[in-house]
Amino acid sequence: MNRRILLTNRLSSQKLANGITKRRTLRLLPSQRSSRFVRARRSGLVRKTGRNTNRELVGKIRAGIKRLREEMAEISEEQKCIREGQRQVREKFEKIEAEREQLWKETEIISKQNAGIQLRLGLMSGIVKARAQNDYDLAAQLTQSLRDLMAEQNVEMR
Repeated sequence: MNRRILLTNRLSSQKLANGITKRRTLRLLPSQRSSRFVRARRSGLVRKTGRNTNRELVGKIRAGIKRLREEMAEISEEQKCIREGQRQVREKFEKIEAEREQLWKETEIISKQNAGIQLRLGLMSGIVKARAQNDYDLAAQLTQSLRDLMAEQNVEMR
């Protein structure tokens, strides 16, 4: 069948009167095919070598596709590692953030305790000075203020 296609696709030229060449397809009878059949077979050999190059191209394309798939698999693995690293960093960041907030709360508590201690020390020093100056009314007022302050702090701690 390929031979028939080859033979029917051959073109012949006809020169017209005005110098223009007209081409038309030749249709050969079986008796006329003998010499051209040899040429058709030779052209078939040429096509076979073309097929080999096509096979080589297909092989190269397949190899390229295989290489690309391998590269895509490597990239996928790298992306998984990156995602895992990002997850670990996020977890560490969240832990650090929780610790920071805890430290902030503890610092605030310590600062409030420090302010309470400063008030108590001020009241105690006032009591000592009032007693040294024999001002017992002021000493009694300061002592009552100290008791009230201690009661408030005890309620806050619970």
